[in-house]
Amino acid sequence: TWGRALQALAEVARMNSLSALDSLYMEQAVERWHPLRIYREMRRIQRRFQLFLMESVLPVNLQATFLGFERAMLSDSKSEYTDWLTFSSIVLSFVVGACYIYSEMAGLTNYYKEVHKASRKEGIKNPNKLDKWLANKARLKAKWTMVLCFFIAFLGGSSLCYAMVKAVMAMFVCKDGVWNMAFPPQKGCVDLQHLRQ
Repeated sequence: TWGRALQALAEVARMNSLSALDSLYMEQAVERWHPLRIYREMRRIQRRFQLFLMESVLPVNLQATFLGFERAMLSDSKSEYTDWLTFSSIVLSFVVGACYIYSEMAGLTNYYKEVHKASRKEGIKNPNKLDKWLANKARLKAKWTMVLCFFIAFLGGSSLCYAMVKAVMAMFVCKDGVWNMAFPPQKGCVDLQHLRQ
């Protein structure tokens, strides 16, 4: 128990030297764990995923908005300045965020499979009603946790895609750099000249 608490602290504090071999340890450890214990570890990872995903998604959306405002403020001037640094940062944040979502969902899927495997083993090893009930409870909770994780991953991925499209539209398509969601995307460009009149 204290080891997993230390691991959670190490992950939140970004202590990579402590968490580097955790995945290898977990592959061996879950073989001997009760399904409920595996579910609790899965739940801990799901909460970390929520926290870190917000941390990945919010800055890239703010950067895309800043890029649009920057282009809007320069639209009256004759300057041909293009902020490639901010745009590159948005692209990099998008790629890193997408990789993070993929890696966390892959890890959570593995834990979900381990819960099912352990609950089957537990049912064979301990055929009494309480153990079967606890194993089934862990399996049901793991299922709902996965549903929640897929929903969170969808929201996070959608937010990253929105920020990327917003940056591309502000940088290359919209003359004044301001874009609102629309379909087709070109219809979302805001004409600032009309607003100034």
